Amino acid sequence: MTITRGASRFSHDASRGTFTMHLTSGTPLEVDRLVAANGSASRLEDADSTLVGNLLVRGLAVPHRYGGLDCVFETGQVVPRADRDVTSPRMYALGPITSGVYFFTTALEIIERQAAQRTRDLAFALGVQWLEQPETEAWVDDRQATATGERGAPAESAGPDLLDHVVRSAQTHLIDLRQLRLLNDQIDDTAFPARQQQGVAQDEDQHETNARK
Repeated sequence: MTITRGASRFSHDASRGTFTMHLTSGTPLEVDRLVAANGSASRLEDADSTLVGNLLVRGLAVPHRYGGLDCVFETGQVVPRADRDVTSPRMYALGPITSGVYFFTTALEIIERQAAQRTRDLAFALGVQWLEQPETEAWVDDRQATATGERGAPAESAGPDLLDHVVRSAQTHLIDLRQLRLLNDQIDDTAFPARQQQGVAQDEDQHETNARK
């Protein structure tokens, strides 16, 4: 067995079915098999990562006793050091770096599912923080004031599509703000007029039925 260090990159020759390991110094080595066995450090204190090192030093993250970063099992939120006064609700971890909390951390299917959930959680957190801003209430008041008699006019100021429709339609009482999600890219703009027209038609049918009685 020969151990060689200093690999800078690898290339694959599809016609020959071989791999070439290019070295920082010396002649490249040609091999038939290539095995990725570098893995990741189980003890983050020993990991060669400037980002992880800074998080640990600043107390924004702590190592788990079984390896990896400590995080909340249900959400993946990174657990800060106990003496930290302020925690970051936007910091999540997934993949091999969570090897102490989760058993399966390298399966791409699991990582993909976790990434999708983390994205939804981040969108919700950002939406709640946006709703708590003072300028948000001012924006809602402005939209309600300018919407009178202009329901069919295009919106002049930029704002989330969902809130824009809700405010202009005087339907804010139907929204549970604690459960609000940012759905800008998931709302079909044509659904709102169609639903309003459907409601008008139902009212006319009910009025005609009452008149016949």
